[in-house]
Amino acid sequence: MKRSSVLMAAVIGLALAPLAQASSMAESEEKAQLRKLFCESKGGADITALGELKKSDDVGAVVVCKLPPSPTTVVENQAASSLAALPLTPVTATLAPPSGVYKLAPGASSVNTSCSANLAIAKWAGFPNTSNGNATLNCRGYNAGAAGGTLGCKIEWTGPTQVAIGVTPYGGQVAVNFNCQALYFGSVGTVMDFSYADPTYPRIRYGSVQATSSMTITQ
Repeated sequence: MKRSSVLMAAVIGLALAPLAQASSMAESEEKAQLRKLFCESKGGADITALGELKKSDDVGAVVVCKLPPSPTTVVENQAASSLAALPLTPVTATLAPPSGVYKLAPGASSVNTSCSANLAIAKWAGFPNTSNGNATLNCRGYNAGAAGGTLGCKIEWTGPTQVAIGVTPYGGQVAVNFNCQALYFGSVGTVMDFSYADPTYPRIRYGSVQATSSMTITQ
């Protein structure tokens, strides 16, 4: 079997395996290695264990990846290039809640999905080249049924996030990949809350912003 096939098999195995407490040190190290391979396959690094993770009972495996800045690395000193008043924060973000159409494979009872945030921080006077802050991603779904919405498929991760300053369109990305039980077939509303703050530079902050989308699960 080719190495790429082995890697993909390992990634799929990780995505479908429950993240219950490891029964042995060897098992824990194996899961960490699979998370590492998963993030590296996307060009990033595994930061799952660096933060605090909370998840609902219907969520299995969770992998948090830190992805590199965008290939377009145009650096601009916003404070020097314009005489206009600066915005309240130099941070902008593009949020991507869980979305898309998911068809369950024969015999499967769960789907693999993700939520992510692309961060851009403008170059203001006195800022360093890199921001070392903390990000919080809260992603969840609402089952749409006759009885109303039911919260489920919920993950929340808070941890250290590094963002290159002055890089456009984005200086860093945090992506949470997770596996969730399919408790409802049809359209499911999804919500993502995101915030970011740099403890060293208080002006670098992006607080409590929400994005919504939907995902469809079929058999």
